[in-house]
Amino acid sequence: MDKYNFKVIAVINSSISKDKQEFVSEKIARLKSILHIVNADDITYCKEQPFEEYNDFSSVCLFFIELEKMTDCFSKLEYHDLWEGEVRIAV
Repeated sequence: MDKYNFKVIAVINSSISKDKQEFVSEKIARLKSILHIVNADDITYCKEQPFEEYNDFSSVCLFFIELEKMTDCFSKLEYHDLWEGEVRIAV
Protein backbone atom coordinates (compact mmCIF):
# COMPACT_ATOMS: atom_id res chain seq x y z
CA MET A 1 0.00 0.00 0.00
CA ASP A 2 1.27 3.44 -0.85
CA LYS A 3 1.01 6.46 1.42
CA TYR A 4 -2.21 7.13 3.31
CA ASN A 5 -3.18 9.63 6.01
CA PHE A 6 -6.09 7.90 7.72
CA LYS A 7 -6.86 4.26 8.42
CA VAL A 8 -9.36 2.07 10.25
CA ILE A 9 -8.42 -1.10 12.07
CA ALA A 10 -11.38 -3.47 12.42
CA VAL A 11 -11.52 -7.02 13.75
CA ILE A 12 -14.88 -8.80 13.73
CA ASN A 13 -15.68 -10.35 17.10
CA SER A 14 -15.39 -14.13 16.80
CA SER A 15 -17.84 -14.62 19.68
CA ILE A 16 -20.84 -13.28 17.74
CA SER A 17 -22.99 -15.68 15.72
CA LYS A 18 -21.88 -16.82 12.27
CA ASP A 19 -24.93 -15.08 10.77
CA LYS A 20 -23.96 -11.81 12.45
CA GLN A 21 -20.33 -12.22 11.32
CA GLU A 22 -21.54 -12.71 7.76
CA PHE A 23 -23.81 -9.66 8.03
CA VAL A 24 -20.89 -7.51 9.25
CA SER A 25 -18.60 -8.85 6.52
CA GLU A 26 -21.20 -7.99 3.89
CA LYS A 27 -21.66 -4.50 5.36
CA ILE A 28 -17.90 -3.95 5.24
CA ALA A 29 -17.79 -5.14 1.63
CA ARG A 30 -20.61 -2.75 0.64
CA LEU A 31 -18.96 0.18 2.39
CA LYS A 32 -15.61 -0.62 0.79
CA SER A 33 -17.23 -0.57 -2.63
CA ILE A 34 -19.18 2.66 -2.10
CA LEU A 35 -16.36 4.58 -0.39
CA HIS A 36 -13.45 3.15 -2.42
CA ILE A 37 -11.81 1.61 0.63
CA VAL A 38 -9.22 -1.17 0.31
CA ASN A 39 -7.37 -3.44 2.72
CA ALA A 40 -3.80 -2.49 3.57
CA ASP A 41 -3.64 -5.86 5.38
CA ASP A 42 -6.14 -8.30 6.93
CA ILE A 43 -7.51 -5.82 9.48
CA THR A 44 -6.46 -2.39 8.18
CA TYR A 45 -8.62 -0.34 5.82
CA CYS A 46 -7.67 2.83 3.95
CA LYS A 47 -8.65 4.86 0.87
CA GLU A 48 -7.97 3.36 -2.54
CA GLN A 49 -5.04 4.93 -4.40
CA PRO A 50 -4.56 7.34 -6.05
CA PHE A 51 -5.75 10.33 -4.07
CA GLU A 52 -4.37 13.81 -3.56
CA GLU A 53 -2.97 15.18 -0.32
CA TYR A 54 -5.54 14.57 2.45
CA ASN A 55 -8.68 13.82 0.46
CA ASP A 56 -8.74 10.30 1.92
CA PHE A 57 -10.24 11.75 5.11
CA SER A 58 -13.93 11.72 4.19
CA SER A 59 -14.08 8.14 2.90
CA VAL A 60 -12.15 6.65 5.80
CA CYS A 61 -14.03 8.72 8.37
CA LEU A 62 -17.43 7.68 6.97
CA PHE A 63 -16.29 4.06 6.91
CA PHE A 64 -15.40 4.27 10.60
CA ILE A 65 -18.63 6.06 11.55
CA GLU A 66 -20.72 3.35 9.89
CA LEU A 67 -18.79 0.55 11.60
CA GLU A 68 -18.94 2.37 14.93
CA LYS A 69 -22.72 1.90 14.89
CA MET A 70 -22.06 -1.83 15.39
CA THR A 71 -19.38 -1.81 18.10
CA ASP A 72 -20.79 -4.98 19.66
CA CYS A 73 -19.74 -6.83 16.48
CA PHE A 74 -16.04 -5.97 16.78
CA SER A 75 -13.28 -7.05 19.12
CA LYS A 76 -11.16 -4.15 17.86
CA LEU A 77 -12.26 -0.98 16.08
CA GLU A 78 -9.99 2.04 15.78
CA TYR A 79 -9.67 5.16 13.63
CA HIS A 80 -6.15 6.47 13.08
CA ASP A 81 -5.33 9.97 11.92
CA LEU A 82 -1.71 9.46 10.89
CA TRP A 83 -1.33 13.10 9.91
CA GLU A 84 -1.99 14.42 13.44
CA GLY A 85 -1.05 11.23 15.28
CA GLU A 86 -4.46 10.75 16.88
CA VAL A 87 -6.31 7.50 17.52
CA ARG A 88 -10.00 7.09 18.29
CA ILE A 89 -10.70 3.73 19.90
CA ALA A 90 -14.30 2.52 19.69
CA VAL A 91 -13.51 -1.00 20.94
